[in-house]
Amino acid sequence: KGLNLPNKEAQIISVEALVRITEAADILIKPHIPDVVETLLKSMNALEDQLLQYAMFHTEDQGGDLKMSKEQLERIRIQGAAESPMQKAIDICLLQLGNDPKILDELASRLIAVVRSGIGLTTLASTAKVIERLFESKTLSESLAKHGKGFLKVISLGFRDRS
Repeated sequence: KGLNLPNKEAQIISVEALVRITEAADILIKPHIPDVVETLLKSMNALEDQLLQYAMFHTEDQGGDLKMSKEQLERIRIQGAAESPMQKAIDICLLQLGNDPKILDELASRLIAVVRSGIGLTTLASTAKVIERLFESKTLSESLAKHGKGFLKVISLGFRDRS
């Protein structure tokens, strides 16, 4: 619940606590992985430094005075999300995932929902990275094959998104 509070400090403390919990929980996190991963992915954009989002409107190609392109700034934002504490907690969850069909099915459904409803560059880029990592794993990719069509459908929608 702390991630949804309007107070930025409360959100940061909540993320730090969640990272510590995922580290300490080890295998006990397994049944909670779909909830934790979904929550963290949805909060990626909300917890991003607002100055970076503001700067998107002031890049050279937007007519602003920031001496970089929108694409260069987007890369910086995505890199920041990849190095964030939220991504660290997601990585821990993925390491503990195993090959439990029930958990994989629930996680796949949640990831598809995040892509459909996700708002913001960092949320969508981080979700795509999680999907990529799942399919890179030989054992998981076989279990997730039945969700492949759903993943392709929602990801292909992103190609039509002008933002």
